[in-house]
Amino acid sequence: MLKRFYFDLVCRERVIPDDTGIEAADLDEALEEAEAALQEMRRSGEASEFDEGWSLLIRDEGGAALRKLPILIYLALTQLMMDAGEVFVFFTEA
Repeated sequence: MLKRFYFDLVCRERVIPDDTGIEAADLDEALEEAEAALQEMRRSGEASEFDEGWSLLIRDEGGAALRKLPILIYLALTQLMMDAGEVFVFFTEA
């Protein structure tokens, strides 16, 4: 059974709520969707509008906070992982 998860943007006392949310089987699937949303924000340039105080808060239908992903830290770490993967492929290709 699918559950509804919401991705709010939060910075200190400021909250930009997600009133629509997404349906996902579980938190792991919701995290995958959140990560895809953050990657899309990077590609579109939208991520540059956020400073280090902003996070993506995943909450359930009842409003309980389940995970908080600091936007800039997450994007920096995933960029490092992607860059490292490109270097790894460069050195391992025959």
